Amino acid sequence: MATLTLSTPVTTSSSPFSALQRATRDSLLITKTNIKHFLAQPGQIIGMVAMPIIFIILFGYVFGSAIQIPGVENYREYLMPGIFAQSAAFTMVAAAVGMAEMKEKGQMDRFRSLPMARSAVLIGQTFYQVLSTLVGTIVMVVCALATGWRIHTDLPHAVAGFGLLFLFVVATNFVGVCVGMVAKNATMADQIMMPITMPLTFLANTFIATEGLPAWLKPIANWNPLSATVAAMRNLFGNAPTIIPMDQPWPMEHPVIASIAWSVLLIAIALPLSVRLYRNET
Repeated sequence: MATLTLSTPVTTSSSPFSALQRATRDSLLITKTNIKHFLAQPGQIIGMVAMPIIFIILFGYVFGSAIQIPGVENYREYLMPGIFAQSAAFTMVAAAVGMAEMKEKGQMDRFRSLPMARSAVLIGQTFYQVLSTLVGTIVMVVCALATGWRIHTDLPHAVAGFGLLFLFVVATNFVGVCVGMVAKNATMADQIMMPITMPLTFLANTFIATEGLPAWLKPIANWNPLSATVAAMRNLFGNAPTIIPMDQPWPMEHPVIASIAWSVLLIAIALPLSVRLYRNET
């Protein structure tokens, strides 16, 4: 991470508005520092552009040729919301590893010694991941459009779909931040995140319909937070199957509400917990 400098004087006012203003300023400063660090590493830029293309080709054409879903004529249209959500969920790994690296290199101690908001490092790291996800999503959307994916609804529905996606990114990244604060180093953070991200992204409706899963796995997939987000995006983009099974579980019957509820719940738990872990870090 690049060197952090506080270029503006710290206000001594204790009003809620001043505290919020200070936290916002410090969070944006952390975000700017992360962006500078990212731009100095061409390998990460190449990976951000290349991975979405690989995902679309691999899952859309290789696996898609062998997958049949009732009510779905164009599998790539059904698939793309799942790819968007899967790529977004994987950013929580980067958030965990990034926080662990800051601890490992002693940067966390320096941040705590500066006159800055305690939540700034955590929110700044998450906001940076949201921006990186935005860039990756733009690349994926361009590739998806080139392979035949289309949004069949209007602009407000499309914006709402991507809005749910980025709310999910914020929620999962705060979970990653918590793991990064608990892990002793970046390697451990990466190892902890793998058992979390793999079931989250694959034990869901990301690539297939959950109706085909075994009876004991189906409830897990249907109540997966990622499943609700993917189903909501498919509905909002007009990519949902035309054949809807009867007796859908509540998250699949009300995916938009379920997606918002899951994201808000994760943020409500992970954000205060990550701040507490940051303050207790020694």
